This record gives sequence, structure tokens and C-alpha cells, in this order.
Amino acid sequence: MVTEGVVPIQLGGFVPRATLAILVLHANTVVPASLLLESLWPRGVPSTGKKMLQNAISAIRRGFACVQRDDETSLVTQAPGYLLRVDPEQVDLLRFQRLLAEGRLALAAGKWELAARTLRRALLLWRGPMLADLVERGVSVPEIASLDNERLAAVEDRFDAELACGRHLEIVAELEAMVLAEPLRERLCGQLMMAHYRAGRQVDALGDYRAIRDEMADRQGIDPSPALQQLHEMILRHDPQLHVPAASTGAAAGGAGLGADQGVDPVPAGGDAVRSWIRLEPTGSAACRWRRCPPVGRALVEQVDFVCTRTPTLGGVERLAVGEVAERFGVTKNTLRYYESVGLLDPVERDAAGHRIYDEHAMACVVFVTRLRATGMSIRKLREYMDLARAGDHTAEQRRQILQEHRASLHTQRADIDACLEVIDNKIRGYGRLMAVPPAGKAS
Repeated sequence: MVTEGVVPIQLGGFVPRATLAILVLHANTVVPASLLLESLWPRGVPSTGKKMLQNAISAIRRGFACVQRDDETSLVTQAPGYLLRVDPEQVDLLRFQRLLAEGRLALAAGKWELAARTLRRALLLWRGPMLADLVERGVSVPEIASLDNERLAAVEDRFDAELACGRHLEIVAELEAMVLAEPLRERLCGQLMMAHYRAGRQVDALGDYRAIRDEMADRQGIDPSPALQQLHEMILRHDPQLHVPAASTGAAAGGAGLGADQGVDPVPAGGDAVRSWIRLEPTGSAACRWRRCPPVGRALVEQVDFVCTRTPTLGGVERLAVGEVAERFGVTKNTLRYYESVGLLDPVERDAAGHRIYDEHAMACVVFVTRLRATGMSIRKLREYMDLARAGDHTAEQRRQILQEHRASLHTQRADIDACLEVIDNKIRGYGRLMAVPPAGKAS
């Protein structure tokens, strides 16, 4: 079933649903009509295939039109085929790839807890084999193999993070199941060896190595990699390097600031007062409260600085190609392309080969658009804020209005949380009353 939120979208049959699935796999990229036809009918396109594809495209557009949407999702005809323009945050696959990139950045930086948490969020987006029902009905989706391998690599990344956090006991059973399903993946086997060893099961860790060595010899006639052999030797001699590394908190130490306990910079006198801005790194007790603030709250406050002041700099960062920008800031190239297509990011320069090149200003915009989207702000509202930011400095009244809007947004979220807490409190009290009532036949 295809849904918008909880509202079912009626597409009218198997072909429209399969067509939409293929378009989603290539979201924000033109998909040639020939590729769609070959994917839908890999054993030979019927004589009515083109007409059936056109009908499927029409059905998808009707389905979109029946649902009130706040984003910019659209299906357009663009030679040599069709383009599904959609917010990457609305596509599980693209969200997975974004979270995977963020998790790997945290892993590379030694922020084990952040990496584990982010990678778990990414893997929760997988709810079973990809498009299994379509494949069973003969649809050709060659991307599935590479995407499944990407999922397995994400699982291995997550296990690395969990092991670094000292959670070998929590994941050992999951690792055993994964190695049973993928007996030739050396990285998984090495992680299981490490988990068993840290759990005080050296014999099992050595048995894990023998199992993959024998499996590789029987199936492929080769030995394990030098890295796995080295791990085996380290386990044999109880190498101290196998112990759990020191955990990384990922928290940066706060420096001294000029603000008072409230964490606000002093306002200069005269006309310069209009150019003053709220300090984003409070000091004193305000800093403690700020660190406890949920990420969504911090992101909402950070919007004020970006919208009210000139675009911030990144400290002289060099010009980067689009792939380097995507890797550095934990987004996908698809996401950047979408943000440009809906007007959130300005078009960037291209080099002689036609590749997009981002300067310092463009990269700063990427950072803040990503943060704004993380708060759940709609594309339409986000575009309004970016237009304000492009306009430059603002009057005190404009800044005041922006702050009031953000305050109202935070109050709305607080009201939702308070309502949930009230329901939970009522349930706790209800169970307390039930516990106070003696079971039937046991009344004193």
C-alpha cells in the first residue's frame, strides 16, 4: 500500500505501484522511459507496454493530486523519461543514506555513542527485503543487490560503534545470527571474534576464526585476510589492544564568553544595536541549560542567528566538489540537487567538466538548510526563512518577529510533550489503583 502519512493513495493497480517504486529508487533523477519499460517487463515489453506506462504515470499523478501535500513532491515529464521530484526526507532509502553518512562521519571522528545511535536510526528504516513483492512478480530491480550490500555494511559499521562503546554482551547474539547468515563476510566474523573475546569467551573467539577459515577454504580455496589472521594471533596472546577503547563523549568543552549568566552578548550603543545578535553558546548556568536542551530546540534557536545575520563563514574552507560536500556534511548529492530544485539553495558554479563546485558561502548554506530541515520545518516555511537570510541584515522588529515565531514553535512542541506526559501519569495512577484492589477471593 502506498500512503501519504496515514492516508492511502489509490494508484489503481500493480503497474503504477511498480512504476512509482522504480521512480522512488531514482528520486530527483530523470529515469528514461526505456529503463522503466525494461524493469517492468524484463522478459520482453508487450505491444501495449508504452500505453500501460503512460497510464501508470497518469495514475500516480492523480494519486498525488488527491492528497493535500505541504512539500514539493511532483512527477514531471522530462526527456528522455520522467522525474520524480521529492524531498529526500520523505524517502526511506534517501534518509537511510543520509543517516549512514552521518553515522560514518561520527565513527571516523571517534564519537562512538553518536555513531551507534545514528546508525541504529538508519537501520530501523529497513523493514524487510527491499521490494520483495515486486521482485516476486517479475519486476527487474538490479539496484537491490548493491543496496542490500550497503545495508550489510551499515550493520557492520554499527557493530564497530557498539563494540567501541563496550556493548559486546548486548550484540553478541545478533552477531552470531548475522555470521550464520553471512558466513564469508570477514568483517562480521572479526567483530564476532572480538565480542566473544571481550565477553571472556576466548575459546569461542578462536572457534569463530576456524569456522570462517574452513568455510573459505572449502568454498573459495583461499585463506582469511591478513587482518583477520592478525586478530586471531592477538586473541591467542591476549593482546591488551583488544580491550574496549576509552569512550568518546563527543562533547566539546565550552570556552569562556563575554556574556553574563543569561548568556547574552552586551548590546552596543547607538546604531550598532541593530547589528547585535543572541549568543549561540551561552555561558554560566545558561550553558548548562543549553547543553540539556533537546537537539530540535537547539536547531530552532540556531535558525535565528542564520536568518537575522549575514551568512556565517566556515573558517576559510576551500572550494569543494559536490561529492566532497556531501561526504563532509553528511548529506547525499541527491539531497543537494533537490534543495537546489526547490529554491532552498542557490545554483552553484560548475567547473570545466560540468561538476558543481561549492564555495564557502554555498557550504554554509548547506549546513544551515540541513539543520533547519532537521527541526521538521516544511519546505514552504523553510524557503521563506532562506529568502529572509538572502536579504541580508534585518531590523530589530523583523528579528523580534522571527524570535516570537520560534518561541511559539517551541511552546507547541512543549504542549505536545506535556499532553503525552499527562496520559502516562494517568496510566501510572490507574495501575496504582488496580494494585491497591485485592484480587477476587482474597479480600481480607
